[in-house]
Amino acid sequence: PRIYSSEAQRWLGWIASEHDNLRAALAWSLAPGGEIQVAVTIVHLINWFWYRRGHLTEGREWCRRILEKLNRSHPSRELILMLMAASLLATWQGDLDYGVQNIKDAILYSEVLEDEQTLPLSLLGQGVLLLNRGQAAEARIYLERGLEIFREMPFPFFISNSLIHLGNAALALGDIPGARGYLEQAMPLAQAVGEDWLVASVLNNLGEVARVEGD
Repeated sequence: PRIYSSEAQRWLGWIASEHDNLRAALAWSLAPGGEIQVAVTIVHLINWFWYRRGHLTEGREWCRRILEKLNRSHPSRELILMLMAASLLATWQGDLDYGVQNIKDAILYSEVLEDEQTLPLSLLGQGVLLLNRGQAAEARIYLERGLEIFREMPFPFFISNSLIHLGNAALALGDIPGARGYLEQAMPLAQAVGEDWLVASVLNNLGEVARVEGD
């Protein structure tokens, strides 16, 4: 979880130094006699590292191998975590059709199991995916629902991240004041978290609002 904090760079670097050990643990957990739960836990926790450090193809391959061993017709938390990871990695690579297929199931199973931790993450993932497909109005519905749950947890990193994407949705819909409003809500939260990527993301999107305004 520290990769979502002000210590992000330190811990992303630590994961990078341990990446080969994590690969070995993943391989063991998928081998006969291994424990699939180990693989699920590792992938869930380092999915963001794979995004930040550009290991998307490798991450997707681990997800594929794990999903092959899980029963996709039987809802479980392990399945939800892998569907989310597979969807996000696919979305980040532009494979949106594959992403949609997996995130829809993740949302459905999160609702079936009433899992309050995976549901908002799945909703955020769906919102990001729909934004990438140019479906801003629909994306906003999922992002708002996810944000409401994140606020109850609370998880400042994901509250701020949800507000950033809501700003993107508002901008895509031509609501410039609304976009700026979401981003101005996101900024103090991002600064409080102290995570450079998050602060930079808010600034980048504020810059895009200014560009659209002609400033």
